[in-house]
Amino acid sequence: MKKVVVKEGKTVHTPWLRPSEAAAYCSISRTLFDKLAAGLPHGGGRTVRIYHVNVLDDWIAGRLDVPFDPAEEEAPVRRPRRRREAIELISRSGKVFTYDPVTKKGGTRNARGAAPPQTED
Repeated sequence: MKKVVVKEGKTVHTPWLRPSEAAAYCSISRTLFDKLAAGLPHGGGRTVRIYHVNVLDDWIAGRLDVPFDPAEEEAPVRRPRRRREAIELISRSGKVFTYDPVTKKGGTRNARGAAPPQTED
């Protein structure tokens, strides 16, 4: 039961909880509560949702059709990072310029794969 203080020091005990209070009651984060409780029965209007403590208890115990499994939703699936590919540019003279954006190294070679010829001074 939630204790609400009204005017003149009077208190009212209510079983209705706001979404942030309901998330704390269920021991999960507010964002996870919003994801999991999408189909959960609630009171209130279109803009404000309030949740009854008995409904939350039934939901946690698994007595409702809406699944409650925070461990399943906690860890988002991450895609592995893609490695950036090396860039190759071929000049008109037949030289291949390569640049690796990961190592930030570049080099040149002939189009056939051999190293460029050395020029004598």
